[in-house]
Amino acid sequence: MPTICRIVDRDGEPVASVSDLNQIRASLSDDAHGKPLPRKLPLLSVVIPLFNEELNVGQLHRRLRDSLDPLGEPYEIVFVNDGSRDDTPRRLERIQDESPQVSVIHLSRNFGHQAAVSAGLEYARDGPSS
Repeated sequence: MPTICRIVDRDGEPVASVSDLNQIRASLSDDAHGKPLPRKLPLLSVVIPLFNEELNVGQLHRRLRDSLDPLGEPYEIVFVNDGSRDDTPRRLERIQDESPQVSVIHLSRNFGHQAAVSAGLEYARDGPSS
């Protein structure tokens, strides 16, 4: 079975891969009680850094949604706008308004791919800051 989830550390180095959703569910269960954790958090977070991708972001979102919806599990897509100077920010806002699974982070300038991924991972892990 192909890998459906690759787990990486903060530096992007592979830590593990999972080829079965049941393995993911089992790893998220409460070992002490054998009960699943509350389903408020998504089972899967997809973090996508973007820089000047106005022509691609709509199709990227559609393809992600078409791939993730059939899984039947809660997911989130975190788009990180890495200081785009084109229409990417406005297109991301429209996508976010139409899709409850989408969150958008706007960085004030182009910090680079790794910083954008780190920001997205931090958001996915901790949620929006108050």
